[in-house]
Amino acid sequence: MARTRPVTPQNDPIRMSTGTAAQIDENFSREELDGVLFLRTIAFVIDWVIIAILAGIFGLVGTVLGIITLGAMLPPVYMALSILPFAYHTLTIGSPNSATFGQKAMGLEVRTWDKRRPGYVQAALQTMLFYMSVGLTSGLILILGLFNDKGRMLHDILAGTVTIKRGR
Repeated sequence: MARTRPVTPQNDPIRMSTGTAAQIDENFSREELDGVLFLRTIAFVIDWVIIAILAGIFGLVGTVLGIITLGAMLPPVYMALSILPFAYHTLTIGSPNSATFGQKAMGLEVRTWDKRRPGYVQAALQTMLFYMSVGLTSGLILILGLFNDKGRMLHDILAGTVTIKRGR
């Protein structure tokens, strides 16, 4: 019978702490955090353009498949289209680059509050919290970033992540 290691702070994929302001100040330099909110906004627009292009291509292919199969392929195509934004953000943030394509273009990356790269589980949690909080508040929750000197949003705080400028 295989023995499993107990979960410790060193091997836990998601630490329970979300990182206090003091811990983040201790772990990240001012240069890594300054101006992040503006860069995140541009990165968000870039990411949505990419997602729209992917959805358009996938929708076109799905429509052709739907016509060829007399509609049999439409339900799986619609389901895949509905999870496309979630998959895009989760797979790119959880990747070794720790950034979406928009974030990478703007010189940003996502880190845990203690400077580690987030894994796919933490990236999925952050993405789920993002879409839930934005959907429930019609996007108004994003105003929180204006009152947070570290540029963190509610989904960042709850998921224990920090978006920083990529190290040179």
